[in-house]
Amino acid sequence: MSLNEHKRKSMRIKILVFFLLSNLLTFGQVNTVLKPTLGNENNYSKTEYKYWKNAIDSLVLSNNYENNIEYSEMSELTKKAIDSLEMGYGPMTEGVGCSWYCGGGPYKISSSSILNENQNYSDQNIHDFDLLKGWVPKSKNGIGESISFHFKSKSPRINAIVIYNGYIKTNRLWKNNSRAKKIKLKIDNKTIAILELEDTTASQRFEIEPIQSTIENQDLVLTLEILESYEGEKHTDLVISEVNFDGLDVH
Repeated sequence: MSLNEHKRKSMRIKILVFFLLSNLLTFGQVNTVLKPTLGNENNYSKTEYKYWKNAIDSLVLSNNYENNIEYSEMSELTKKAIDSLEMGYGPMTEGVGCSWYCGGGPYKISSSSILNENQNYSDQNIHDFDLLKGWVPKSKNGIGESISFHFKSKSPRINAIVIYNGYIKTNRLWKNNSRAKKIKLKIDNKTIAILELEDTTASQRFEIEPIQSTIENQDLVLTLEILESYEGEKHTDLVISEVNFDGLDVH
């Protein structure tokens, strides 16, 4: 073999090795990046927060059989606020009308952590249809933290995830605390896509291929893992106010 042939063969081997290493490095990485469709912004002053919180608390009490407060006994201001909530205004993400939730939805929620184990920051707040509360994990800027939603076998299919990013309770709290920037979406512990969130108080809807568990007595588990964040002006606590779902097979 001549010297030039030897050099050419050596170069081909190097190119082949480089190609194989590149494939090994990228194997298993997720190339699917999903961007959201934005809804209306949710911006509340401290005064507006108090107004809507009173309305939500009053609505809960009016539906509580043990501590029932009749609608007719409420102030005109409270009645007006409750009427607005039921018409779809304010910080409730689900109203009284029909939706996918008439037949679908998770039955259990679990997370990697809750800041100070404080109920005000509970992972259950992330799916209560109330934007004035949220989930706050322990880690700085929420990096590496995750939250999982459990759906029963053969429950209605999911085809959209709707995220309300940050501490929407008031404008000031939203700016002061961190918000999610990139989230890994996993289905049954398999990474499906990366969700790229905008830095906004608006709802962020991510469309996905319809999913459900078709195996008897086996849950579908949808997990969101925080990869990157938008840093808050004052605090490193990350907040996600709400995660809702939409789907098929209902009505």
